[in-house]
Amino acid sequence: MQNPFFNDGSGRNLGDIKLINRAVIFRTIREAGAISRSELAKVSGLNPATVTHIARELTSLGLIEEAGITESKGGRPSTLLKIRSQAGYIIAVHLDRYFMRAMITDLNLEERIFSEIYATQTDKTSQINIENLLNIIDELVQKSKVNERELVGIGICAPGPLNVKEGVLLSPPNFPGWPSTPIRKIIEDRFHLPTFLEQDANASATAEKLFGQMREADNFIFLLADGGLGGGVMIGGEIYHGEECTAGEIGHTTVDMNGPQCSCGNYGCLELYASPRSVRRYVLDQMEQGRQAETLMMIVKGDSKQVSFKTIVEAAEANDPLCLEGIERMRNALAAGITNLVNIFDPEAIVVGGEIEFAEKLLYDHLVNAIKTRTLSGYKKPVQLYFSEMGQDVQIIGAFSLVLRELFQNPSMLRK
Repeated sequence: MQNPFFNDGSGRNLGDIKLINRAVIFRTIREAGAISRSELAKVSGLNPATVTHIARELTSLGLIEEAGITESKGGRPSTLLKIRSQAGYIIAVHLDRYFMRAMITDLNLEERIFSEIYATQTDKTSQINIENLLNIIDELVQKSKVNERELVGIGICAPGPLNVKEGVLLSPPNFPGWPSTPIRKIIEDRFHLPTFLEQDANASATAEKLFGQMREADNFIFLLADGGLGGGVMIGGEIYHGEECTAGEIGHTTVDMNGPQCSCGNYGCLELYASPRSVRRYVLDQMEQGRQAETLMMIVKGDSKQVSFKTIVEAAEANDPLCLEGIERMRNALAAGITNLVNIFDPEAIVVGGEIEFAEKLLYDHLVNAIKTRTLSGYKKPVQLYFSEMGQDVQIIGAFSLVLRELFQNPSMLRK
């Protein structure tokens, strides 16, 4: 099954345009709850004939349905359309070094049931393995009591690098135990459902395009900062994967030629300075060398094992000097990284998401100023910076979006 996210470098064809228009119509109906065809044309910007044609297609495919009529105001009453949310259910999986989180939801993202597994200790990740991944999906299906014929597909987002076309994890840094794992084939063989694998930042960018603040944008970058630091590059409304499907590894760009060695094998990578994990490591290393972080230790009640990026942010907001220093170190590195991204890609916007969102108040103004003062002059308008409004759900909504967008292109996935 062709993956709609893999851009082979050719221009858009009529099939691409149909996919985009279906997505626009579906999203507009979902946001409105119920809407007439005439209003749908106004809101979506598509002409009435196109709206009528696509609405007829989506109705015949079982994705939308009629929802009564509008009250007459002297003219002819209009039929309302709504999402037929229970036409099918999608399984979404967020795979991380320290946890696996799975969700089953209807097409409207309303009915959500979750299952999850967390590593018992942050330095022991043996529970994050393929067998437990299969078990968590199995458990989720059993818990939901959804008929297997109602299941549309499975979307998985995971740390990169990975091969999107083949559905294979390629031994991601900071993610041991998954060497060249053909995860898509393993899951499809077990559950007999079309399965889609995507790098976590790319999936997050897709979620922002379908459901978030980037619905009207075609060129933007999603900067995902959790355990590591990755980027989802959206160009012309499509994810840019690169020749070997490894584009967007922003965290492994070099910012210090003489810096420490990264887990990827390179030296002085941006991820070593600008990721939430790097901030935690820096603060703990400084404390081991005898520096004090009194406010932080009050927050964690004297237990350094409870120190997290979130507690460091809380302490920094309370003016703990060491924690402020750790955040400033991150802020300066991020400013350099984002400046480079803007100068290279000339995007409409940068969207920042993941665990880094805890520090939005401490980072936002500095990063906006960096974009204004350090990027190339001559822009008609400054590149916008946003923090994702989806919070910690952006990646699993991204995994859901992989299946939904494929469904727009290949509606035969619905098993009637």
